[in-house]
Amino acid sequence: MKQHNLGQFTYSYISDYLLNDENFILAVKDEDYPDKNIVPIAYKSQEGTLLDIDIDDIGSAIIVNKGTDVLTESLDQRFVLNEIFRISQGPIRRNENYNYPKTRIFKNFLSNIPDDEVLEIFEGSIEESSSRVNINELVLSELINQTYIETGKALFILDNDKLIGPFKVKSRDGDGQFIVETHDIFLKYGEYDIDDDTYFEFKANSITRKIIIKDVNELKFLNELTFVSDDEIVSQFNNDISKNPKLYNLDTLKTIAPYISSIINSDFIIHPAENNNRLLSILQSTHDSIILKKNFLELLPEVKDIKTEIESLKEQRLQTSNELDSLLNKVERLEIDYAGKLEEKDKLEVEINILSTQIENERKQNVSELDAKIGIEELS
Repeated sequence: MKQHNLGQFTYSYISDYLLNDENFILAVKDEDYPDKNIVPIAYKSQEGTLLDIDIDDIGSAIIVNKGTDVLTESLDQRFVLNEIFRISQGPIRRNENYNYPKTRIFKNFLSNIPDDEVLEIFEGSIEESSSRVNINELVLSELINQTYIETGKALFILDNDKLIGPFKVKSRDGDGQFIVETHDIFLKYGEYDIDDDTYFEFKANSITRKIIIKDVNELKFLNELTFVSDDEIVSQFNNDISKNPKLYNLDTLKTIAPYISSIINSDFIIHPAENNNRLLSILQSTHDSIILKKNFLELLPEVKDIKTEIESLKEQRLQTSNELDSLLNKVERLEIDYAGKLEEKDKLEVEINILSTQIENERKQNVSELDAKIGIEELS
């Protein structure tokens, strides 16, 4: 199914075709005037009919007027270049002010397409071993980088005439390739048949593209595939070994490691041949992991001795800590006792001072009385 070859009927702005969420025109921004013009691609009806655009009537581009609407963002603030969106309101009118573009619409007539409505097929290559895909068209790589990572939208890859997917893009690595995982929200992951009914091919901004339109194109599932990286395979293998007591012992690991090493260093070839390097890489990683486990098991006796020594030191520290606590308690009791003695001493000193004062006062009083008696006797 290709653009400009959809049949004798075309979409014209003077026709009676509806424009709404179920009946809409697919479009992208015009790369020459991305802030004001859009490129119409095709008209999709809710019955699943796809019509070419009447270029003589509508033109190859449509100008987007801002109008008086202040709530809707202008075209230069919406959509990424080459992102597919829809004209879901109307009417489309003739642009009386200029010869180009021929027609015009208002900015609020444009809307995003639901994730399951249109799925795009990107030509490229799949690297299952590293969970990566590479996109052939650089411009479309930028589209993926700017929209698919953030939204989690599904996509398909056409790799050597095999349609594989759907994928979900997680990130982009330093080599410009995309880290992906399977995307099974709408469709089962695997290989799909590809023929003229599978996709709609169009050209916009000098780029030929393929999209799968809901209710228009038909996806035929061929067979289910797995998508597992080398790291995941090795990780699962190591996990299985760790959980299996029969495999997780020194004697078994000593036997497995040399066997894998002999395979790696031989002229071992599997079929298909392109999988050989991947297998050898996995075996190398597995061999290295086994050696690490073997070395660890060989160190276990020493580890046990160290653990015993650590436990002994912990007990000594606890005993010392208890003894220190006991001494501190004694010191605290002595300090309290000493403080009590000081308080008693102060009280005794006060009492002694009082008694001394009383005695001195009594002495003085007695002396005075004695002197008085002596004086009286002398007078008589």
